[in-house]
Amino acid sequence: MKKDLITIEVEGEHVAWINELNEIKEELERYEIILAKISSPHNNKNIEHFQNQFLIQQNAVDQLKNEIKKHDLAIERNGDQPFDSVKFKAIEYHTNINQKVDIEVKIFEELKKEFAAFVEAE
Repeated sequence: MKKDLITIEVEGEHVAWINELNEIKEELERYEIILAKISSPHNNKNIEHFQNQFLIQQNAVDQLKNEIKKHDLAIERNGDQPFDSVKFKAIEYHTNINQKVDIEVKIFEELKKEFAAFVEAE
């Protein structure tokens, strides 16, 4: 099966997104370990806040990874057809996922700053 350049680029973006999302998940797992180590009765409210935020972020990452995999499967089903000729919706869907990944990365960066400030204050 010969793939067109756009399909190859789209699949490459998918791999990059999955890698970026995996890095976020790994970092969240490290943060949970740090959180457990600094947990005490006097900071319980903040601990719960970060536990909730980490869980929300992990769920969002998992959901995005599923969307990317779903898009990969849709591309595979189209076989040799050039990606841009398949459907406008496929390109629109890809762009939508790209925006969601960008937003998730920004949200994570903010959470990371907030958590770093909290850890530093402890």
